[in-house]
Amino acid sequence: VVPDYAKEALWKKAEFYQWKGQMPEAIAAFKEADNPPQNLFLISECYSKLGKMDQAIDQLRQIQNFFQDQAPEAALRVAYIYRDAGMKDKFEIALRAVLKKYPKSGQSSTAHQELEKMGARIGGGVDAEQ
Repeated sequence: VVPDYAKEALWKKAEFYQWKGQMPEAIAAFKEADNPPQNLFLISECYSKLGKMDQAIDQLRQIQNFFQDQAPEAALRVAYIYRDAGMKDKFEIALRAVLKKYPKSGQSSTAHQELEKMGARIGGGVDAEQ
């Protein structure tokens, strides 16, 4: 019972640090809380806020590799990191990856809508000769 309370206390501590904008401390506490994949999503957010895009994406890739139920959400968040960094090409590539890897997910629908908003061509014929 005590370890359960310890993890909960670490989680609350991590949330408090995140709320205060103390991202390095939040990252450390979320790592200690050790309740993947939830902590990995939040660690990714903290890295994003610090401008550490590669580390943020690494956390999301871990989710994609080890937590199949949350993989589509992690993949979509990768796309949003690229969007927020102003990397339109990588944003589009990441959205297309969501469509290809997770076609039946709600995130695939969201990726499709994002591509439409961008004016990107979707579906068959994208790579076809004109």
